[in-house]
This record gives sequence, structure tokens and C-alpha cells, in this order.
Amino acid sequence: MRWKMKFLECEAHIIVDGEELPEYGIEYDGETKTAVCWVPSQAGKSFSITGIPPKQSDIDVAIYFHTDGGFVGGNVFHKGRPWAPTSRSHVDTSATTSRPLMFASIELTDDDTLLNSANPKNLGEITLRIYHVEIKSENNPFKELAMSRLTNNQIHQRSKKAVTHKINLGPEVEQPAKTYTSCDSREMLCNLTFKYRSIDVLRANGIAPPSSIPPTDGKRKASEDDDGEDDDGKEQDSTEDDQEEEQDQAQLKTLLEQVKALEAKMTKARKTEHRPVFIPGEVIDLTL
Repeated sequence: MRWKMKFLECEAHIIVDGEELPEYGIEYDGETKTAVCWVPSQAGKSFSITGIPPKQSDIDVAIYFHTDGGFVGGNVFHKGRPWAPTSRSHVDTSATTSRPLMFASIELTDDDTLLNSANPKNLGEITLRIYHVEIKSENNPFKELAMSRLTNNQIHQRSKKAVTHKINLGPEVEQPAKTYTSCDSREMLCNLTFKYRSIDVLRANGIAPPSSIPPTDGKRKASEDDDGEDDDGKEQDSTEDDQEEEQDQAQLKTLLEQVKALEAKMTKARKTEHRPVFIPGEVIDLTL
């Protein structure tokens, strides 16, 4: 069974091409009400963040979406109304336009003006902050968000922290007109953080399992594929083995001949040793 990014009745996933990204190394901390995991990112891919709030209760709840440490939008769940999963795939640029969230490759630079400003503390992270809130007002007009950190892919080369991707925005698209709700946060219910890295980085650090794709260099293990036959289905050439066997047989024959000669010599010696010798004039006493 695959582990889910689910904690304290809150749940979240990152969706790419209609599929949930695999989640690796999930860690939970009940004291701080946080859960953290790793997901593979791919530059140029759009994504969406799905959040599932805790079970409906008698309080108002908000999910705030953050990428690379910055706020990109939120959703409010009113008490007494049906609750359903919510998703964030775009950042509003106005009440009627938005730009899709995308993974992008980082561009290194030696521009010292970017040493701190372009390298936020939470670079490489997507976080859902889920709060008990108090609603202040509804149907408010659009309030512009800071976009510079989302549209600039440059990171100072001395500030890089083993991160090769960041979040950027795709082309602007139109959307139905929106209004907005203003809230005050009361109590944090849960924080769910996805640390995104390329799959190669995750594998190199032992976070994601090795690729299951077999090597494609054309080589095969003889024990698995050859079964003692060549590519044409014929038996492999065994000339060397035959020559070695002939040499062994010749050596064995020589040894056997040497053994037979030695045995014959020993037999002859034994017969000579026990043969009675009669000296002329000698009398053999046979009495007891």
C-alpha cells in the first residue's frame, strides 16, 4: 500500500498530467502539526495542488497555498456548508485572468543584487497551511499578489542549496470573474509540505528508488538469456573445452600406465624375496 500525504484529517497531493505524483519519505510531527514529503519535479510541467480539509465541523477553515515560500492563493470552507476537495493550479493576475503554475529550471547568475532577494528560504517547497479562521468580509475585489519571485528563474550561484527547479508561471489565460474573502487566522490545524526535486536528485540521495527500466546497452546475462546457445540457437563453440578434456585423458592414461608398471615391478620383487634358495649340500629340517 502506498503511503498518502495525510495528517490530522487533512490531505494533499500534487497532480501532473492528471496523475498524483509519488510521495517519498513522508515524515510526521504531531507536536508541530506538520507533515513533509518529497516529490519528483520536471521542468516545463504544469501542476496543480489538491487540498482536502478536515471533516466538516462547526468552524470556518481556510487552506492557504504557498510555493517557494510565497502565497499564491487560498480557499475558504464555511461552517454549515458541504465541504469538498479544493485545487490550485493557477495564480490569479486579476479578477478575470490567471497564469498556470509550472516547474522551471533554475538559472545561475553572479549578479550580487540577487544574492538574497531571489533565493527565498523555502525554495523548492510547496506548502498547504490549513487554519481555523474567522471570516471578516466576503465579495472583496481582487488584490494583486507579488509576482516577481515567480517569474524570475535566476538564482545567485553562491546561494544555491542543491535545488535545480523552482516554481514559475505559464502564459496568462482568462477565467470567470472572481471575488475574494478576507479572513483572520486563529489556529493552525495542519501544515503539509512537499519538497520537490528532479527524480535524478531524489534517486542520487536515496529518497526515491532506483529506476526499474532495464539497461538498453544490448548486453545480456548468459545465465538468464543464453542458455548455452548463441544468437542463432546453435550450441556455442566448445573447442577449447574439448582440447582441455583430451589433454586430461592423455595425462590420465599415462598415469595409469605408470601405476601398472610400478605394480608389476613390486610384484616381481615380492616373488624374489620369498622364493626358497637351496644351497648344494644343505639339509632342510622339516620336523617339528
